[in-house]
Amino acid sequence: MVNAKEFWMKEGEKKGVKIGEKKGIQLGIDGMVMGLLKKNFSLEEVIELLQEQFKLSRREAMRQAKKAMA
Repeated sequence: MVNAKEFWMKEGEKKGVKIGEKKGIQLGIDGMVMGLLKKNFSLEEVIELLQEQFKLSRREAMRQAKKAMA
């Protein structure tokens, strides 16, 4: 049987992994947006690529693109 300390350590580790994955994905999105814009892709093209690569809705892709440009 797992004691309370081990249980909470495992739960904390799971939460840390989720937070790390989320931050990593965000950095990937931000880098992709800025890289494409530097290569003179239009905002519309960037949004379409975000939708394809990250399986985002159009609305979320637009939000992410604007967030990365801020």
